[in-house]
Amino acid sequence: MSTVDVLGSGDETARWDGRLGGCRYRSGDRSTTEIPVKFVHVSTPVRVMERAKWASVGLREFGLDPPGYTATISRRDTLVLGAEFRAPNPQKVLQHIKLQGRAQVYLMARFVGEEWEKALREAAQR
Repeated sequence: MSTVDVLGSGDETARWDGRLGGCRYRSGDRSTTEIPVKFVHVSTPVRVMERAKWASVGLREFGLDPPGYTATISRRDTLVLGAEFRAPNPQKVLQHIKLQGRAQVYLMARFVGEEWEKALREAAQR
């Protein structure tokens, strides 16, 4: 990975830039993003909703319009993955995620988004 950006719902922003050997601005070290990136690659959705299932109510119903925060992974200035996250469900065990460029909405285990939030919080504290 070259860069990882995490954009919060406010002015929270973090970037980890592998091309510079670490952080570029308002961020932590590369290790802060290792766990969330791994979770994205190995986690399986609890449920996948095609556009036909959610289009009539819209993304706002799932807390994705606007998203709570967005994480993007790029390699050599080319977007590899963009994920939009919402707040966790009331039981705090699941969370809706929409991947940029795809029509589906994914219901994922909360620990996937939790790690991205942790990285964003740690970056904001530096």
